[in-house]
Amino acid sequence: MSAATQEVIDWANAHAAEQEDALVLIMAVDCGDACAAATAAAFQALGVPLLTGTEGCATASDLTVQAAMDASKLAGGGHVLATLNCPSSSTNTYDETLSCTGFLGLDGDAHAAAARRARFTAAWHSCGRASKDEAGLRACLLAKLELPAAPTEAGACPELPDVYACYTDAFCGRNATYASDRLKAFNVQVTSVAPPTAAGQRGLLTSMQGA
Repeated sequence: MSAATQEVIDWANAHAAEQEDALVLIMAVDCGDACAAATAAAFQALGVPLLTGTEGCATASDLTVQAAMDASKLAGGGHVLATLNCPSSSTNTYDETLSCTGFLGLDGDAHAAAARRARFTAAWHSCGRASKDEAGLRACLLAKLELPAAPTEAGACPELPDVYACYTDAFCGRNATYASDRLKAFNVQVTSVAPPTAAGQRGLLTSMQGA
């Protein structure tokens, strides 16, 4: 975590001159006592301002952009502010199924579909790491899934459920935009939700899922 935070600090310092209101907010959550102590110590060692505890989280829930900029100034000129175990808005969402890669068409009963999905996903990740190009990936998938290497048209994999990958249209997929379109639709839905209006809830930090 310290190494990742240092990357954030370096980025913020490098971009401070070109964008004066560039601000990175690090929200650390679900962190127990030992984790919280180690996390707070890491932020302190790196010189990252931290808001935590009852008082700090109350400050975080009422931040304006200007207040956040004032509180987040780094020695190198950038702006990074961390919060630790502070409550977030009820509009926050995270859906782990909105993945960048996966398979379409895994139909059947729920148990069989889950088993097939796990098998295909394991093969996809293993072959993705080991393969250097589409031909290698395809051969690896066919071998791991024990499927016949039937001749197919370029870019199609009829003997496999259709693959989708958000970063390319080459890997056996005709669904390059599937993942990104699904994420966009999800975020449109999220941003249509009215923000909280109850006292003590209006300023809670919120976030959106990205890729």
